[in-house]
Amino acid sequence: MTQVPKMPTVKGVMAHEEQGLWLAQEVLALVHRPLTRDEIAQSPRAKEALLSEASQMRSLGVWDESRAIEVDELMNRCRLSGESIHISEIMPICHVKNSELPPEQQKLKGRLVFRGDACRNEKGIKAIYREIKSLPATVHSINIVLYYGLREGNKVEISDATKAYLQAPLKSEVPTWAIIPKIIWHNHWFKKYKRVACPLVRALYGHQTSGDDWFDYFDSTLVDKMKGCRIEEFPSLWWFEEWEVLVAAYVDDVIASGPIAGVDSFWKEVCKHITFDEITSPGRYLGRDHLIFELGKGKTVFMAMTDYAKSAYEMYEHEFGVLKPHETPFVSDSMLTTEGFESQGHLAGSAASLLMKLLWLARLSRPDLSFSIVSLAGSISKWSRNHDLQLKRLLGYVKHTYKMGLWGVVPHSGVPKLNVYCDADLAGDHLTCKSHSGIYVVLDFGDGESSFPLSWSSKRQTAVARSTTEAELASANEGVFQDGIPIKILLERVLGSEVRTALCEDNTACISVIQAGYSPKLRSMSRTHRISVAALSEAITTQVIDIEHVESKLQLADILTKALNRIIFLQLRNMIGVGNPPETQT
Repeated sequence: MTQVPKMPTVKGVMAHEEQGLWLAQEVLALVHRPLTRDEIAQSPRAKEALLSEASQMRSLGVWDESRAIEVDELMNRCRLSGESIHISEIMPICHVKNSELPPEQQKLKGRLVFRGDACRNEKGIKAIYREIKSLPATVHSINIVLYYGLREGNKVEISDATKAYLQAPLKSEVPTWAIIPKIIWHNHWFKKYKRVACPLVRALYGHQTSGDDWFDYFDSTLVDKMKGCRIEEFPSLWWFEEWEVLVAAYVDDVIASGPIAGVDSFWKEVCKHITFDEITSPGRYLGRDHLIFELGKGKTVFMAMTDYAKSAYEMYEHEFGVLKPHETPFVSDSMLTTEGFESQGHLAGSAASLLMKLLWLARLSRPDLSFSIVSLAGSISKWSRNHDLQLKRLLGYVKHTYKMGLWGVVPHSGVPKLNVYCDADLAGDHLTCKSHSGIYVVLDFGDGESSFPLSWSSKRQTAVARSTTEAELASANEGVFQDGIPIKILLERVLGSEVRTALCEDNTACISVIQAGYSPKLRSMSRTHRISVAALSEAITTQVIDIEHVESKLQLADILTKALNRIIFLQLRNMIGVGNPPETQT
């Protein structure tokens, strides 16, 4: 359990900030298991993996060994001359890749990482870097690329940039030197140096600006050399008008879709500038497996993380005992006593690790888990015995449904309608009285059977709403302006036709306020909320989006806002596309 990173934990009721809760939804969970220093020292395979990694780095010119120098000599020279440098060690690490899979599918990988956290200047003062600006593609960007590739006449393919960061030059404003670890020294260095440093030439993993340097290198290749167009509203997303190809990048994991000839042209051109691994159809991408097959009138995809989900609940069982499977993730209110909230839970030290593991699962393929995970994440700093019960129940539900995934169906023809389901649970957080928003964005093809989920979120609102209508308005504002309209604009650009977009709302009072643009009953709302209402009304009036009333039992976002009874939960889970895997592959 100690090998899994944890969200920051600070004692006190107000320790967990709202911004931190929002960021937690974007966190990547572990799929690699790191080896300890002792394990590396005792493993010939680990040393072999590190030497192999060092050999490849030397061939790429990651550091300049022609300028190798004794560390003390370098520091003295810089102090005397006034030359500014940054210097830190290269740290050898090893990890087991795909550790959640069976042993025969695991792989031992060696890495050499720059200690950016310990980097200092020539005076021994902690190094200061430029501002970091790069962001990976969001999950809904990747889902849009996947949908586009499943359309008739299109295809979707993925590939990893080979040692991506090392292909990019290091653009540090201050010359950077790396202290080479002895495990990868040349034999003649042992007689010549005590500690040896070399200038760092390429964006080695661990350097604070390496991510930015790789992104700038990849972006300049796509935009400047290949004439692609950066989609400003979506980080790490590009559109190639000539080929009609849409490309997204999650750091070094690249996914491209479009007409078959266009995608082939994209890979042919980009491989002239950047080295990639094998180009394949999206079997496993970002840890999510994609099973794509034809079902008569179109293509169907089943997106699941079976092995990862299994490893999540086994992580608990390994330390705390066997879990009982459960059909729903919710604990009955009758089991949550007042005394239970006042006593610290036994899982207080492990809850953050367990929830971080589940967050990535919920973000990629299991929206039915989102509400439970986010609700518990907000209680990390004040963990109680009641939260123990809730987390144990959630993991029991994961154990019962670990094979489940998300279904998407794309017909051969037709332009889809974009439905933005928004809902809120008034004062859903009993401790803060803040409401909980749920947003579910899906492409609907109008036949009652075909739909493709693009985006979903479950989060606690940042301010206390004083009525259900006010809470619903806050959710609608976020759903329309952060998800609905940007996705609509992107789809219209890619598909070349208008995409009708609808805000699906089950609260009639909320619909009336949006259509009118104001309500005297809400005059006590803050200025920000009043502006939001006016902006929503303007979007409806100018027909940028429509607003539709849906019955509460058909409000798909309801599953993202509150704990539901068994019957309603299972019905909504099926309606949002979460289900069992296909029995046979077609």
